[in-house]
Amino acid sequence: MKRGPEQARVWRYRVDTDGNLWHDGSVFDDPQILKFFLRRMERLPDGRYFALCQGEECYFEPDDAIYVVQAVEARFNRKPYLELAHLIDYDATAHRYFLRLAGQQFPIQGV
Repeated sequence: MKRGPEQARVWRYRVDTDGNLWHDGSVFDDPQILKFFLRRMERLPDGRYFALCQGEECYFEPDDAIYVVQAVEARFNRKPYLELAHLIDYDATAHRYFLRLAGQQFPIQGV
């Protein structure tokens, strides 16, 4: 992205696997800041994630996926619930539940 005369800085952020936004070794505790960026973020042709904020360039480097599902509310009838339940396992070493999909393990938080 080309910087115009009004753009004073370029910011670099990291999004960790838990969906936390980091800058210069500090995490932002306000989820509204991440939400603000996610609504404006675009993926550039070179694969980087970018958002323009008050005329300043903001680049994001995700540890994994840039978008993190933070909550899901759903009601299932018995059959879909049981099909989903068969994909949930418990890792006794990490003391957490996870969902098995496509050969990967996705941690379930808040359980």
